[in-house]
Amino acid sequence: MRRRYRVLVALLFGCTAALVVLSTDGWLSRDGVFYDLALRLRMGPLPRETAEEDVAVAVVVLDDYSLDSPELQALPRTFLGPNWAKLIDGLFAAEAKAVGFDFIFQYSANDFITDYDAPFFSALERHRERLVLGRAIQTSVGRPFQFAIGADETEDALGLWEIVPDADGVFRRVRDALLDVDKQPPPTLSAAMLRRADAHPMTGELLIAPTGPLELVTPAYSMIDVLRCAADPAIGTARLKDAFAGRMVLVGSALAEEDRKPAPDRFFPIPWSKAHRDRGETRGCGLRTVGVSVAGSETVPGVFVHAAALDAAIRGRSVTLAPTWVTALIALLTVTIATLLGFILHPWRAALAGGALVGGLLLGDALLLRALIWIPPAGAILSIPFGLGATFAIRYIAEVRRTRRVLLAFSHYISPVIVERILDGRESLDLSGEIRDVTIMFANLLEFGALTEQAPPRTLIATTNRHLGIVIAAIEAHAGYVDRLAGETVMALWGAPAADDRRTANAVNAALEAVATLTAAHIEPRLPLGVVIHAGPVIVGNLGTDNRYNYTAVGCTVT
Repeated sequence: MRRRYRVLVALLFGCTAALVVLSTDGWLSRDGVFYDLALRLRMGPLPRETAEEDVAVAVVVLDDYSLDSPELQALPRTFLGPNWAKLIDGLFAAEAKAVGFDFIFQYSANDFITDYDAPFFSALERHRERLVLGRAIQTSVGRPFQFAIGADETEDALGLWEIVPDADGVFRRVRDALLDVDKQPPPTLSAAMLRRADAHPMTGELLIAPTGPLELVTPAYSMIDVLRCAADPAIGTARLKDAFAGRMVLVGSALAEEDRKPAPDRFFPIPWSKAHRDRGETRGCGLRTVGVSVAGSETVPGVFVHAAALDAAIRGRSVTLAPTWVTALIALLTVTIATLLGFILHPWRAALAGGALVGGLLLGDALLLRALIWIPPAGAILSIPFGLGATFAIRYIAEVRRTRRVLLAFSHYISPVIVERILDGRESLDLSGEIRDVTIMFANLLEFGALTEQAPPRTLIATTNRHLGIVIAAIEAHAGYVDRLAGETVMALWGAPAADDRRTANAVNAALEAVATLTAAHIEPRLPLGVVIHAGPVIVGNLGTDNRYNYTAVGCTVT
């Protein structure tokens, strides 16, 4: 029954955890910290040093290195139009499939200098079929830019650069459109670029799963390096083709104060060689990938989140979220196992086993992420400590009841005084002794031998128990310790195991009360009681073996 009870309780806790997951439609299981930890475990012990060669996307960043270059340092951001034009022409000359800007071009330098942005507008119009400009929900692109790229003719020319974060503020998901914008929401930047490149369209929500730090697994280049290579056709064209041919290119900011987002790569270590950039003073076409934009930052430039989503959509590497019923089933099995372990193992070992289950869930998810499958473990992980805690509470209540039951049973075989001393820790369970002054009483039922020859067994036992019960009750009423029962004889102690300053008086009073009670009792046949009381020093303690003890007194006073 005990085993069945444990299994039933474990199944009850497991079913409760599963129902919680089902009733919340996986909401509990969307705690992204476990997803980010599983990504880190999937990556392995070593950080990724370089970008993946088969990545379908590249990034061009406007960084401090570019803005501090001699070519750009004197230009305000609004006056970068001619340089944007050179960048666009250079990228498409390098056979980039499509180019998207993670910037909002709201103002034109033409408002200050006539036709200053003419080269930029010409480049936009020339490559309008494969260009996407970023916009915001509340802020669109300036009308001259919209006209140059043909935004009035197709909605794919503009893409929303906003991304909706998860509940914990981390950006892990990119949608094809922000559904809560209006009845006909514009596409996101990634979705618009896929349409421009005639690639497989993005539908619904895409969960990214980086294999390393986003700024390292996606090849990224400083804007000024690309401009210098574009200005040097002799060697620059070949280098640009090596970097951008056949890839989609996103252009965005990598500045410390602009558009930075916490991403699911937040637990990935950054190789020391990539944590800081030493660019030197290269003036020619020195195209090379850049490292981390801000050393020690817990965020990444938003353009890399778009790039990760775009790459995942192109290569079909979006993570598939397991159905809620699978998550509920995992919660049921895990919590059931944890609860059973809580019943079987010592609490500390059960806690360690619970921790091992949590680690196993994360490792299992890390392995599944290699196959781009994610079974959210939060429902099970958060239920394990509750299951173990409830199990420990049940065990405690059951142990208390069991202890009381055992004490009640043992009090019929062992003196309650000894049981209480053992529970309080005052009685040492070892074969040792000490000398004490005690008072000993032997109470013997006289004529017991004649009764054994005459009375049937049932009558003999009943008569003996009634006589001895009266004697024992009198002894315990006067603080005595019943040492042993030997047939018709009772041996009692005063002064051990508990000290008693009135031990002799208590022994005498107990004897008188026993005799008086037996005399007044209606017992047939009545046996006379003989009492001997002796006081003196004895050795008291545990006698027996290592496996069985008997607290008693020995010595001349006893014999």
